[in-house]
Amino acid sequence: MVAFSSRALSRIKRGIQRQGLFPSCRRFVANTFNRIFRARLCVWQWKQGDPLREGTGDMMIERLASADALCGDELNELVAGDGPGFVSRMQEEFSEGGILWFAKVDGRVAGYQWSRKGNFVENWHFDLSERDVLIYSTVTFHEFRGRGVAVAVIARICREEVPENGCAWADCMVWNAPAVRFIEKTGFNKVTERKPLADHPD
Repeated sequence: MVAFSSRALSRIKRGIQRQGLFPSCRRFVANTFNRIFRARLCVWQWKQGDPLREGTGDMMIERLASADALCGDELNELVAGDGPGFVSRMQEEFSEGGILWFAKVDGRVAGYQWSRKGNFVENWHFDLSERDVLIYSTVTFHEFRGRGVAVAVIARICREEVPENGCAWADCMVWNAPAVRFIEKTGFNKVTERKPLADHPD
């Protein structure tokens, strides 16, 4: 119960930071309802060689394998957009083989995603290998939504990280319409629905 409460409080704080008080509270109530009554995950796959939609517009996408490569201004923008908990989550992700990808639009950080090679992934829906890439924790900051940021980043990950005969994987809640739209738009195919993982962030 304590763990659930601290996770819920953390989600509310991040939502307020990103979107403001009333939209984030409304979203929290809707998400709580969905977690209770519509608790299903879509699992998505993209195979190397399948069509892949590219992002639109001018944006720079960076790939970082450690916090040392992140400059102070970029870190400050990530924390400002995602909340102070970003730093500890980032350190944990890097220590477990995560790769941070972030997009910059007009010189400002617009959002980020994480990826991991399959051999660094544990306790997912099924076993992944070194030929697989898991893409997760997609965030587009509020003022940059609708500009193709998430599509551009996930497409870049697929192009650069997925080897020949390999696959990229992602999951999202069935009721997360923006996530479903951008994953489908990029060229992923839904392969199954599953119960949520215990630590899934929604």
